[in-house]
Formats: sequence, C-alpha cells, structure tokens
Amino acid sequence: MTAPVPTPLRGAPRPIRDLGALLAQRGTPLRDAEGVTVPRGDGEWHAHTPIGLVRVYRSRGFWSTDVALPGVNHYVPADAWAACPTGGRLSLMNRVPPAEAAAFVTGLLEAPRLPSYDAACLARVIEEREARRTGTGGRTRWVALAVVLAVTVVSFWGGVALDQPTLRLMAGVGTVALLGMLLDPLVRKRWGG
Repeated sequence: MTAPVPTPLRGAPRPIRDLGALLAQRGTPLRDAEGVTVPRGDGEWHAHTPIGLVRVYRSRGFWSTDVALPGVNHYVPADAWAACPTGGRLSLMNRVPPAEAAAFVTGLLEAPRLPSYDAACLARVIEEREARRTGTGGRTRWVALAVVLAVTVVSFWGGVALDQPTLRLMAGVGTVALLGMLLDPLVRKRWGG
C-alpha cells in the first residue's frame, strides 16, 4: 500500500500499519481518540468508516484493532465475531493476534457490504467475558485478596511488636492495595473501566 502510515502506528506490527494505510487511502484516516484517557505509553486511535467506528489501540505494548458495529454497544473483536456462529465462549485473555485482528477489520472494510451479524449475540459474548473478567467471585481475585490481607496483617503486627518503621510502611501500602482491590469492581461498574 502506498498511503502514508500515521505517525502513531510506526511501531505497530505490519498488519496494523497496513490497516492504517488502507483507512487513510479510503479517506477515513485514524485520528487520536477524543475523550479517551489511556495510560502513558499506550494509545488509541479511531476512524469513522461506513461499517462503524474502527479502533486501533496499543495496550501495554500489545497492538490490536476492533470495530464498533451498528446495533452493538461494544467494540467487536475478531474472536467475538467468530464465537457467535458457533456459540463459543470468549477467552478472558482477549489477546487476538494483531494479524488476525487486522485481517478481521480489513475483511469487513473490503466486503461489498457489511455481512449480516447477530448484534444481540455479539453483545452477549462480549458482556459475558467482561462479567467474568471483572467479577468479584473469581478464584484468582480471592486468592490475591487473601495473600495481600495476610501480608498486611503480618506487616502491621511486626511493625508494632518489633517497632519496625519499614514493616509499618508495608502495612500501610498493603492497606491501600486492599482498598484498591476491593473498590476496583465498583469503579469499573460505575465508570466502565
């Protein structure tokens, strides 16, 4: 492809850069996402296209892309698209390889018209994954809470009984970590994180 690659995509894998070039060629270049806050080092770019809002993003060094299709109140990744016809369940890892994600979005863009899809199914499988990922009943979450609680209690006791400022500091940090872990589901639910 001969279209220039948008500057933010220079470090992206080749399929993601090719998608950015294709979008620019079609007159719908990627632009910085407005109103989206991303952690330092990450990025998110959007392109308004006839099929919906295409999103390209970098999260903790991992590049991917998906699309907000009409009638679906979520960004639809390639694995959700593939799961609906088979009734599959999405992985909690949500790591569609960049080449597969770019091929999915490119295929939708290059199709003569948007293929038919079940918006309710797409929304359901994406929401199920999010509920499992952010749910408070997950075993891993409870184990992490128990470990942090145990370290915090032992640090507090050691800090007081042995008069160790370092252990008291660890108990304070552990308390803050516990509060963060307990409040995280509420924050995600309220602000959609």
